[in-house]
Amino acid sequence: MQLQEQLKTESYVSETAFRSLKLEEDEFKSKLLQSEGIISSFKKQLENNDDDQLSNNKKNEQLQNTIKSLTDTMEPLNRTAQVVCEKQKQLQATIDGLTKREEALTQTVQLLCGQTKDVSTCK
Repeated sequence: MQLQEQLKTESYVSETAFRSLKLEEDEFKSKLLQSEGIISSFKKQLENNDDDQLSNNKKNEQLQNTIKSLTDTMEPLNRTAQVVCEKQKQLQATIDGLTKREEALTQTVQLLCGQTKDVSTCK
């Protein structure tokens, strides 16, 4: 009898241990599935980040090309602007010289015409 009771007790303990192991196994499987889902989500996010980075790299390259093109265009324009500024200075110097010459000629005419203010009436 005692052997039977011991077997029943051992059987009960074994069943309890088996149920406990089964519950732990089920919980482990559930957590494993959750972890796989999280890992899959992270992988997808990394792929999206890689795609975004590639897109940003392409945009950056396009911007660099645009900047280079604009720089290449600006250099001759800057040279042209410098030439125009120099010519403007030369023209202003010529205008100033002609203005002084006209003033000198006007003074000469006024002296010759007897100090009239309106040189057009001088004959």
